Amino acid sequence: MERKVDVTFEEDSKTHGPGVKAGDILGDISVSIRTSTGKVEKVSLYEGWENENEWRLGLLTYRGESIPPSYVTAKEYKDFKKEYADWSQGEKSNLRKELQEKRKALAEIYSRRQKIKERTLEVDNAWQEEYKQKLQEFGTFAAEHHIPLLRRVDQIQGEPEVEYTNGKGFVPQWQSHWVMDPQTETGLAEMAKALKMQLDLQEGLLNLKGHAGTGKDVRIKMFSALTNRPYFGIDGTKWTTEFELSEDVMLESKDGASQTVKVPSAVLNGITTPGAIVYFNEFNAMPEQAQIFLHALLDEKRSVTLKTSSGKTIRALPSVLLVGSMNPNYPGTFNPQFATRSRMVSLEIGYPPLTRQPDAGDRNPNLPYDASEALRMARGIDSLADLTYEASIERNEYVKMWDKYINGIDNGSPEPTGTQKFDIDASLALVQFANNLRENFIKIFEKSREARDALPVTQPITGRELRRCAYALSKMTPEEKATANPEKIARDLLDKYCLLYTSPSPRD
Repeated sequence: MERKVDVTFEEDSKTHGPGVKAGDILGDISVSIRTSTGKVEKVSLYEGWENENEWRLGLLTYRGESIPPSYVTAKEYKDFKKEYADWSQGEKSNLRKELQEKRKALAEIYSRRQKIKERTLEVDNAWQEEYKQKLQEFGTFAAEHHIPLLRRVDQIQGEPEVEYTNGKGFVPQWQSHWVMDPQTETGLAEMAKALKMQLDLQEGLLNLKGHAGTGKDVRIKMFSALTNRPYFGIDGTKWTTEFELSEDVMLESKDGASQTVKVPSAVLNGITTPGAIVYFNEFNAMPEQAQIFLHALLDEKRSVTLKTSSGKTIRALPSVLLVGSMNPNYPGTFNPQFATRSRMVSLEIGYPPLTRQPDAGDRNPNLPYDASEALRMARGIDSLADLTYEASIERNEYVKMWDKYINGIDNGSPEPTGTQKFDIDASLALVQFANNLRENFIKIFEKSREARDALPVTQPITGRELRRCAYALSKMTPEEKATANPEKIARDLLDKYCLLYTSPSPRD
């Protein structure tokens, strides 16, 4: 039997009631999957996602337009079902053809931009206005016709069939706070080279080493999203055993009674899925015995022998990539032994830089502040978000505004409004404080000579805390920002979201 996928409406029983019309009942757009064995399961479009409710309720934006929610009325679902009927025709779909035409129009405008060294202010400003207008039209079209939802259905349809839901892989959705800055581009290029060698030699594990909050997990998911590879994550802990790495045990109801059944682990599902990335998060958190169990998978055997009476051996598919990450010598970790380390190719991942190298002709004696980490925050700040949609750092409107306002670079960017100035100043203070506290953390952790004079920082600040600060900035009114001190607000936000468990106050 062939695997079949269709969309369905899962009504929310809590929205029923006297006087509620059938078309006003709310529910989730879901996907009904009939497997090759005849089993039917239903999943909501964003089930299990870290920010599931934001996607489900339409709280995110694309190209300046709100992404349509997947929690809709029955009447809205009826309209979506019509669009899906057209979309599911593939190459014959009128909606797909129209979307492709709009993409081509954007690409045509983009190809007409003057080269960097040949740009004139008048011509380039006109080009930017034209491109921005077309980009806005594209975003409006995508939102009005539920394109993000239709693409999500396509993704679910393309996922590998797995009998049980544990260890089910997925291609990560690109997140708004991910930034393709020069450091990240270089890191991804180095990963690609190391993984190409792994595929050619059919052995090894790419190991990303770095402190907490340097972005190891994000780097893997970015690579997975860019290469359209299914992602399987395995979180290592001190309780991870070789039995868990080979097979899981789950409860199953049968004839009114519960029984245990053995099912493939995330590792087995991953290594038998074509093109998958199998990611061992915090590899050195696993005990040495569990690490040694994976030796045969990480060398030229590329296989796992089940810890069962059958002793069956499962071989990894040739297209599968094996990746791990490690925090260096953190408490509660088990350093890999020599035999394990010899199977690894390691890449160091560092924190985002505070400053960058100046552009040619920049006469400012001070190094310019890098906009990368501030850009990640700006995508969550209402006054700045609309400037951040361009993926390229060189063309991003927010980065240009940052360079002009913070670094004094005359690049023709418009002057920020009063609210934007406050938010940019607060962002700069936040990244400065974060950089200082990270440097002090590393001095103490590595027991360097400067450690005795360092602030007693016990945990580094990560992007998660900075995004919370960005969220809090968006909740301030323009009137509050007009009279507030951005540096003081930055200190207060760090006190609230970060420093209660990482270090003393930045005032100390």
